[in-house]
Amino acid sequence: MQNPELLILAQAAGAPNPMMNLVFIGLMVLIFWFIVLRPQAREAKAHRDFVAGLKAGDEVVSAGGLYGKVVSIDGAIAHVELTRGTKVRFDRNKLHPIPGAAITAGDAEADKKKNDD
Repeated sequence: MQNPELLILAQAAGAPNPMMNLVFIGLMVLIFWFIVLRPQAREAKAHRDFVAGLKAGDEVVSAGGLYGKVVSIDGAIAHVELTRGTKVRFDRNKLHPIPGAAITAGDAEADKKKNDD
């Protein structure tokens, strides 16, 4: 047999507020946006900027892992020299900057002149 006092106490507690469920879902969406979507959008923008500024002389790595130097650009195609005399055509969107190589050819020449002085 159940104690009627316990039933009254259980009913008095009431159901949780449904607004708390919405707040929890909103909080989860916000966390997902900060952890996943925002960094991904930043990375995509950086890649678009890199592809738009790609020019002859830039050192790149392909999506397949081949390293080379851009020889010329023809619309959406980049001609990349992998070794001396070996030129390959790549889709510009499949090229990425070499990780850790933030110095461009022009910057390297300026540093060399500065060190010579």
